[in-house]
Amino acid sequence: MRMRILAALVTTIAVATAQTDWPQYQGNPQHTGYLPVTLNPATLVPRYTVQVAPSAWLEPVTVADGKVFVSSTDRYLRTLTASTGAPLWQIQFPGVFSVNPPSYHQGKVYLQTGNHGSDTYLRCYHANTGQLVFQSAHAAQWESYYAPTIRDGAVWVNGGYYGGMYSFDAANGQQRWFVPLPQYDEWTPAVDGDTAYGYVGGTLFALNRDTGAERYRILDPGFSWQGWSMGLAPVLGGQNDVLVIQSARMLRFDLQSRTIAWQLPGSFTGQPAVHANTVFAINSNSLQARAQDTGALLWSWARPGETLSGNVVVTAQHVLVRSATKTFLIDRTTHAAVYEIAAAGHITIGEGAIYIARTDGHLTCVGFATLPTALAVTPAQRDYTAPPALVTIHGTGFAAGTGLTVHFGALPATQVTVVDDQTVTCVPPAHGPGVVAVVVENSNGRTSRPRAFAFTPAIDHAGDAFPGSTPTIAFHQPTGRQVLAGWGLGPRTALAFPPLVGVLEIHPAWNLFWTPHWSTNRFDLPLPIPANPALTGTTLLFQSLVGSSLFSSAQGTFANCYALTIQ
Repeated sequence: MRMRILAALVTTIAVATAQTDWPQYQGNPQHTGYLPVTLNPATLVPRYTVQVAPSAWLEPVTVADGKVFVSSTDRYLRTLTASTGAPLWQIQFPGVFSVNPPSYHQGKVYLQTGNHGSDTYLRCYHANTGQLVFQSAHAAQWESYYAPTIRDGAVWVNGGYYGGMYSFDAANGQQRWFVPLPQYDEWTPAVDGDTAYGYVGGTLFALNRDTGAERYRILDPGFSWQGWSMGLAPVLGGQNDVLVIQSARMLRFDLQSRTIAWQLPGSFTGQPAVHANTVFAINSNSLQARAQDTGALLWSWARPGETLSGNVVVTAQHVLVRSATKTFLIDRTTHAAVYEIAAAGHITIGEGAIYIARTDGHLTCVGFATLPTALAVTPAQRDYTAPPALVTIHGTGFAAGTGLTVHFGALPATQVTVVDDQTVTCVPPAHGPGVVAVVVENSNGRTSRPRAFAFTPAIDHAGDAFPGSTPTIAFHQPTGRQVLAGWGLGPRTALAFPPLVGVLEIHPAWNLFWTPHWSTNRFDLPLPIPANPALTGTTLLFQSLVGSSLFSSAQGTFANCYALTIQ
């Protein structure tokens, strides 16, 4: 137990000192609403406002891995490039009751869809491609949810036909446990090193995060029913406490004595934030900073004529809060507004920018740091069996921060050298065949350039794959070789096929094309998908054989077997 606590403490310290992204609701599994960055109002620059969803409401967004993940009331999950707002991929869920806010974890994006007895799943997708990793069914009625809470390889969500909390394995979606709780929606658990917490129907439940066994519960006698949606997430304050706003009150639960330490009447609303022994919350149309241990008022800020609402976000020196039309940056020392954004919505901050998810379907982004951004890699591919060699990354902002690192997919490059603000050299890692994103990160944040480097021979795709669409299958191969490409249906099957080196994974397979002399680095093959809804869920497999002489005793090489699932 002691080693587990120490490991959790080390993890918490590392996250607190290094986090630049915002991977889940209010930034972390504790929902503190705090990000350890320093803003300079003089350097804030509007980056873009883009219409993400026509005539739809944007849910709270998640920012990580150089991407913005956003769901909306038009039943879409969309992924944008964080630095520009350009669309990357999207998935539609037609006919479901709710498509809920997403969370990010280790290259994957998670969200719940709710539709009573059907289409109610915890879903997981590859963040770079939108390819489905798993979907795990759970019980529900007609409900909406907050973003999943993710920590240490597990996912916790609200769910259940009559209410409750689920836990799933983040890697494969296997259900770990379910515990019935009072039937309310629109909440998500808070999780620490040992316990998962849910404040539901006037009770704070503390459950063993690994087994779901109840550790204890704390009753809230002042609970006032406001409908069957909680509209909140509990906040772990880091002082053995939990903070919530309910029925215009703010409460602090003492987890050691298992009592209510204090509760404040008033007109509290929205989602509070906590940092440095201070709780930040909206009360009586003002932003208030209160002592965490006593609830005593430390200072407040208000703007005449503006009605404050929504979530509160805190950085090292500032607090962000919004009205119906504006978003304000409040200095924690002077207690004055030092910057205003002429847009309002749910506030997210991460990877060098402030993001405002608006009810009119637009996303507004205001940058506070120059992000390192890869625009091109030269050369853009390498035979995966070849010895590592130096490549040059061209882009911007490489010298704006400190501690630049480069990843090819999930693996780090070596010999990273910042030549100047627009140029970096490095050696890509040893890697199996495939197309990967190039991720650059420094103290200012991180950006990711999808499909930027190919360890050849490799296959990937671009564009959405659904009935009636035409995605493109891209074949990345070294020039001067023989290439035979084929396709088939799953599942993958290991087939030895001497004398060629490697393992075939498609049987039966149908030929797509053959060339005795490959003459380009990449060939794009359009793939028209018939407009037949019955094709949804079908997985197509693609593979190419590459070598100097495929049909003799000479050795050859197989490309990766690439799977494309029709959504």
